[in-house]
Amino acid sequence: MMPWYCSPLLLLPLLLALSVAEAQVEVRISPSNLLVEYGGNLTLTCSSTCPISDVQLGLETSLTKHQVDQGHSWVLVNISESQSVVQCWIACNGTDKTIASADITTYRVPKQVTLELPPMLEKGKTYPVTCRVVNVAPVRNLSVTLHLGGQVLHTKNFQNYTPVNATNIMATFNVIAEREYHGQDVTCHTALDLRPHGPLLKDASTPASLSVYETAARVVLEMTPEMQQGSTYNVTCRVENVGSLQNLSVMLYRGHQILHAKTFSDDLGARPHDKLVTFNMTARRYHQGQNISCHAVLDLDLNGHRLVVEESSPSTSFRVYANSQAQIVALSSIVALVIFLVGTGARVLGWQLQAQQREERKTRSLARGE
Repeated sequence: MMPWYCSPLLLLPLLLALSVAEAQVEVRISPSNLLVEYGGNLTLTCSSTCPISDVQLGLETSLTKHQVDQGHSWVLVNISESQSVVQCWIACNGTDKTIASADITTYRVPKQVTLELPPMLEKGKTYPVTCRVVNVAPVRNLSVTLHLGGQVLHTKNFQNYTPVNATNIMATFNVIAEREYHGQDVTCHTALDLRPHGPLLKDASTPASLSVYETAARVVLEMTPEMQQGSTYNVTCRVENVGSLQNLSVMLYRGHQILHAKTFSDDLGARPHDKLVTFNMTARRYHQGQNISCHAVLDLDLNGHRLVVEESSPSTSFRVYANSQAQIVALSSIVALVIFLVGTGARVLGWQLQAQQREERKTRSLARGE
């Protein structure tokens, strides 16, 4: 008969203790990837491979915690640290503690996404367009994209950004103003990509309409080189390659005086055009030698900002000559005056001769009487 101290029932706890001591106990934290929104709560569970049901188990963290589920699970509340560490530990049958650690990452949805761009852009020039993202984390998971209508112009990623604290991000893109961009909406889009362990969070700024203007390439004055006095002529101002006529004024100057002006309220759209403006002008003698020129003024008031752009043609001097009929009338007047003067002179001379003859006869008569 086997002695009582050799009973298998009495040896079982000893054998289990020996097997636990020999085997390596594993401790696990679930979920394995701890990701939580700033200020949120997180439930996690500690488990182990220890075969003994009566084990010592605990959770160490700087965060506020509440134990649930008979001591195997905890709820971490109001998590506000950008990154923190939790440790689960277990003492299996009085052995040394076995510890498992995990990092908790806190993310922040951008508080605000804003767009900054110049109020007006001149065609062909390069301008900075800035996207500002306020209070976002983790930045390494952030991408910022600049959209024009349905087109992606630029994208910027921050995968090499190592700080984990929430911060403000500025992404500046250089945009070359094209005429077809005029009137299109531009928007900043953000994507905080926390996949595969978290969500893909998207946001966007308020759209802003681009205002692209184009100055006239050249202003040309077209007129007859010489004008006959009293005649009416067409004087044309040609505004070449002007993109918008919405606020275009074309003026004809004589010296510093505006002779004629025309303002356009229509818009020809995205493609540039040449515009002809013709004025009627009657040549006067006093115009001779005066300067005449065409001026094109683009008066823009876009998004509350005003811009005045002016181009002008080179000045041209008036050359006015008298007409032939006037010359004939003038010549006839001169001839008539000459004839009149000659006739008057002849009559005066005749009168003088007659007076002289009468004086001579009188003198002779007196002489005979003596």
